[in-house]
Amino acid sequence: MLVHLAAREYRNFSSLDVAVPANGLVIIGENGHGKTNLLEAAAYLALLRSFRGARDVDVIRFGAPAFHVRATLAPPASWHTVSVGYERATKKKRATLDGVEQPRLTSALGALPSVEFSPADVALVTGGPADRRRYLDVMLALSSPSYLQALQQYRAALLRRNAALRLAQRDGGRGQEHEARVSIWEPAMAEHGGVVAAARHAFVQQQAERYRQLCAAIGERQDAHMRYTTVGGDNNAGSAVNAAAQRDALERALTQQRPTELHRGVTLVGPIGMSCSCTSAGAICARSVRRDSSAAPRSRCACWNCPHYASPSGTLHCCCWTIRLPSLIWGAPGACWRCWKTPAHRRCCWPFRAKKTFPRHLPALNGAACATAPCCEGDAMSDHKRTPSKLGDVLASVLKNAGLTDRVAQASVIPEWPGLVGPQIADVTDPLLLQQDGTLVVMVKTHAWMQELTFLEPELLKSLNRDTSRPPILKLRWMLRR
Repeated sequence: MLVHLAAREYRNFSSLDVAVPANGLVIIGENGHGKTNLLEAAAYLALLRSFRGARDVDVIRFGAPAFHVRATLAPPASWHTVSVGYERATKKKRATLDGVEQPRLTSALGALPSVEFSPADVALVTGGPADRRRYLDVMLALSSPSYLQALQQYRAALLRRNAALRLAQRDGGRGQEHEARVSIWEPAMAEHGGVVAAARHAFVQQQAERYRQLCAAIGERQDAHMRYTTVGGDNNAGSAVNAAAQRDALERALTQQRPTELHRGVTLVGPIGMSCSCTSAGAICARSVRRDSSAAPRSRCACWNCPHYASPSGTLHCCCWTIRLPSLIWGAPGACWRCWKTPAHRRCCWPFRAKKTFPRHLPALNGAACATAPCCEGDAMSDHKRTPSKLGDVLASVLKNAGLTDRVAQASVIPEWPGLVGPQIADVTDPLLLQQDGTLVVMVKTHAWMQELTFLEPELLKSLNRDTSRPPILKLRWMLRR
């Protein structure tokens, strides 16, 4: 139980001392005066970082050399005092428990248990697998030291294996020396990855019934299901929670995928790559990541809409990705052998016919599929010259085939930013990029403006989404301009 909270040079607080009554505390104040900063300081002692995703250097008060947060606790807490500090010059973070500095920061993780509720939590449903993985990791790391240790060791082995894979890719992915450098990290990845995957499966299985009950309580008429799938792991309901079974499955998957990974330069299997699906009211939402978080996301290619192929888990498979096409062709209409071999459908196969590479890669397809139906319609490829098309029409067609039309329309808010938010805000902000989940990243001139704009976000989103003809901006992410 928190009794007293002290913060020095934290955010907008030069010196803060708050006594917390036993029956609770309500914080009231004007916008931009530090209510959220106070809660963030308390939560920092649980996560050892900002729950808003800010860097440690960014929570130091402007012009100060360091910040320090300290809490006094009462039973049933395991410690009497918990404190964390960070120095700007040395970039070092230190944590103490009852006045004793901890040799490892993880020893102080969760010393002050707390739960934060934020509008950003909706990303657990609307966001991608990375948001749900992060939630699982935080929940399990705070409640299980063994999980935290396994996760750290798995990530360390993954980092080194990916470095070896990138080196092998630069050299053409050939040679026993490169394969030995990659395979040496696989036992550690399988061992610790098995613990991580089993713990995640167990958590999801334990909470699946509660998830169904909550959905029913808010009015869902049909059953809702929550599932977790590890790429390359053991996903059988009975053995998925067994760390040894997961280890064996990951060992087999890593060995099997090694030749492909040597060619692509990245790890494709393991608990970092996952598929999570939720079924509710007869609708299926499936999101799949086949590569780890260190790799850039692949483009949405036309093959995702092909009716010929769907894996048992319901996730779609991209044939352009499977046959390792050059990046020049990614996102362009692709084709499978099932469509390519039909003379009337050869229009969709121009990338392969032009480069004469498709038959060579045919064994890698495993029955996977072709492009969208419109791509496979029409007469056979003709050698006659065609009427030239306007560049704008060609570009529009390419964007449509690549599934980028909505993204381009959505990104039009960037050049229109000054007119949408007004000259005062435009003078201190600069829209940087639009992420795939509909988040607009905006650079801000000062900390004070960043805090103020956080509270103005609902009004700004309403202004940005005034034009209903384009997909809406779902979220604004503020970053300090350097």
